[in-house]
Amino acid sequence: METSIFIAKSLGLYFLIAGFLMIVGAARMKPLLMDFMNNRGMVFFSGFLDLMIGILIVVSHNVWVYDWRFTITFIGYIAIIKGINRIMAPDVVIKAFNKVAMKNHFMGVAGLITLLFGVWYAYCGFFLVA
Repeated sequence: METSIFIAKSLGLYFLIAGFLMIVGAARMKPLLMDFMNNRGMVFFSGFLDLMIGILIVVSHNVWVYDWRFTITFIGYIAIIKGINRIMAPDVVIKAFNKVAMKNHFMGVAGLITLLFGVWYAYCGFFLVA
């Protein structure tokens, strides 16, 4: 349980900060993200980071119970899949991103979703003691 709480606190703070910055700095962040995602080398390299983070989460927290802790394991597997996709097919990832990122409210919606995940994980990690 200590691992679940530690990861929930870490993810909560990360998602809260990232979501807030995505919402507040959307105008500045979108061009930077577009530059990043149009660089095949950066997409490829970030795939290894995603893969490493996913493996670390899954190895340290492979919990399959029907409560909030399952979502941590699920995020670990999503990170692994995301990393493999970025390593194996960076061009496909770039093409899909460019299709979605062209929407006017992409950063705001993505920031809001990230912020909500941050609230959820911060609540689970800091206030929900099981």
